[in-house]
Amino acid sequence: MDPGASDWRRIDLSDEAGVTGAQHVVVFVDPFTGRVSIAAQTAGGVVLIEELAGGGWRSRNLTQEISGATPITGSLFTLTPQDGLVLVGGKNADGDVVVYGMTAATGANGRVWAYDNLFQSQLRDNGLPVPELVGDLVPYVTSWNGLNVAAIDANGDIRVLWTAPGVGGGAKRTSPKPRTRPRLSAG
Repeated sequence: MDPGASDWRRIDLSDEAGVTGAQHVVVFVDPFTGRVSIAAQTAGGVVLIEELAGGGWRSRNLTQEISGATPITGSLFTLTPQDGLVLVGGKNADGDVVVYGMTAATGANGRVWAYDNLFQSQLRDNGLPVPELVGDLVPYVTSWNGLNVAAIDANGDIRVLWTAPGVGGGAKRTSPKPRTRPRLSAG
């Protein structure tokens, strides 16, 4: 395919889906429809923009739909596990790592999404210390379907929050501290 200028199209999703004030966006393919979806970080919460079968677009504010959800205010990311159920995450205003997760269920608004504050459910609730993350969140999925979110903390240490199939609850890990290690800084 020729990637020349004549092959590109322009879509004004702010107009088409009625979403304004987006600060950051991530894009993924909906595993059930095969169509493009976009998650936008806005002042009002995480807005899901979905392509419709007829080519139009619609938007849903997931933060408003899900009771107890908090808006993502920074480091927006997406992860796609092997089951295809997309996770959209980032940091909330308190600096906690939060995720919105697509489920296999459907409801009146379409695909049902869930929410989890990983720092609360996986660290605080288990009596574990919560790191102050200063760097961007870096998500990755391993070949064995381990879900990982890495970042640099205020001390320059690499921290990883992870889970994998067969792990009860969410497991946590920080990078090992060798005797001599380089200091890392965000930015």
